[in-house]
Amino acid sequence: MNTRRPPLGQRLAAWRWAVPATGTGLVLGTTVATWWAVGDLSTGATFSFSSSYVEPLVTSTAAQHTLGVAALVTLALSVALRSALVRWRGYDPFWWSVLMPLLLAGVIGGWSWRVLTMTTSSINLLVGFVVYLVLPFLGALVLGTALRAAVLLRRRHRAAADRAVTTGG
Repeated sequence: MNTRRPPLGQRLAAWRWAVPATGTGLVLGTTVATWWAVGDLSTGATFSFSSSYVEPLVTSTAAQHTLGVAALVTLALSVALRSALVRWRGYDPFWWSVLMPLLLAGVIGGWSWRVLTMTTSSINLLVGFVVYLVLPFLGALVLGTALRAAVLLRRRHRAAADRAVTTGG
């Protein structure tokens, strides 16, 4: 009976799915947890005319609480698995330069969604701020992150091609 453990590279290959899964879990979990933590920003008074810029997708308090707790659980699991990957050296540290701006975009996006869905009785300056300043900033942030990811992927493919040439395979 062979009791030797496989090399680290083979063990990490089985966990390759965890890198994009934890990244997605972190970004989505951060966005929803921020949305839940900010809470409803609507004014408490009732008016004859009240409107929101965008209708909220979830209006039930219980459903909002369930989504918030699920987001926190997703964040906890993603952080635990990502920490294990970093400890096992199965994660390229340069990818933090892609993940951190996306986490910032998630925080800003969760807050912005609450601003866009709050009910007010008059024109809201925060909605204008979000629509004309924050959303273009988020677009630029995500575009810059996508370009950084493309550079990292190109660097990885180029390094793999160089290794294939030097090893003869």
